[in-house]
Amino acid sequence: MDDFGWNVQDAWHANRRDIKSILIADGITGIGVYAFTNCTEVTSIALPESLTSIGDGAFRNCRKVTSIAIPENVERICRGAFMERVKLKEIILPEGITDIGDSAFNDCTSLTAIVLPNSVTSIGSYAFQDCQNLTSVSIPDSVTSIGSYAFQDCHNLTSVSIPGSVTSIGEAAFMDCYSLTDITIPGSVDGIAAYTFEYCRSLASVVISEGVTSIGEYAFYECESLVNITIPESIISIGSFAICDCYKLTSITIPGSIASIDSYAFYGCDALTIYFDGTEEEWRAADFQGTAAPEGGIVYFLKTPMPENILTLPAALTAIDSEAFADLGEEYGIVIPSGVTSIAEDAFTGTDVTIITTEGSYAALWAWDHEIPIILQ
Repeated sequence: MDDFGWNVQDAWHANRRDIKSILIADGITGIGVYAFTNCTEVTSIALPESLTSIGDGAFRNCRKVTSIAIPENVERICRGAFMERVKLKEIILPEGITDIGDSAFNDCTSLTAIVLPNSVTSIGSYAFQDCQNLTSVSIPDSVTSIGSYAFQDCHNLTSVSIPGSVTSIGEAAFMDCYSLTDITIPGSVDGIAAYTFEYCRSLASVVISEGVTSIGEYAFYECESLVNITIPESIISIGSFAICDCYKLTSITIPGSIASIDSYAFYGCDALTIYFDGTEEEWRAADFQGTAAPEGGIVYFLKTPMPENILTLPAALTAIDSEAFADLGEEYGIVIPSGVTSIAEDAFTGTDVTIITTEGSYAALWAWDHEIPIILQ
């Protein structure tokens, strides 16, 4: 069957809105580009077993078709082949399909579930974009790539399992999946691209496996339900606004191996405590713009060296007065009890001091505000 385009029209083009059903005769091996585009009144399509290829946009905007069975000899769903099938609820894909093309099922708004056969190796960009009623998708461990915007705007998608065979996930692949609650990124994926999970507002738990090396800009922007995210030792860079406006996130551990934390990576996470598994010097080198830590948050440097000289203050102490430990002349670690609620601005003037205290204490917050090293008891 010939290819058609916007300027090369099929023989039935003038009557395309009168067509109610499409029956492709056995023996036909290919359906051309845009062959049945905009046949908006078609309710049923029957494809023969002889079929091996379906061209770009072949059944685009056949809006009333509710189900489709792809013959087993077809290896690829081409770009936009079933795009804008707003009543399509069921797709049967046979073993043998290797490639879901770009925009293949874009805007199939009635589709609720999709099972991809074990032969599929790639999911194209925009493949299932705007399938707003899609609730689940099973990705087989044959898939190696998920394209950009592949599942964007799948508002009712609650779960997706990404197998260890996947090596690349394009930008914004799951953007605006409002109902997605948890995700595990396998270590086979080199990096989390920009915008991948932006506006996933129900996403509460994220596990990033060892092997992933980067988190792109805006990757988890405004994931407002996020309460837990695991960052592995393999991560070396975190992009701008990567974990931004995640209001419920209260703690995160960042590996000391991190080389770059771009501007405002944790902006708006005002309740966040960051545990950095390194020294303050290593943090400052990574956060070279000095903007990574959120306002109101705090960073604990877990490998701050312990000073040789230690002063332990009385457990009943509540205030440290002006110049109380000024000009001691040596490096000191001062153990401050959690009951201290007041520290004078000049309490440690002229002293190289490290404050040793409990997490979340007044002394810890005061030390962070005054850029004084902290060691947690």
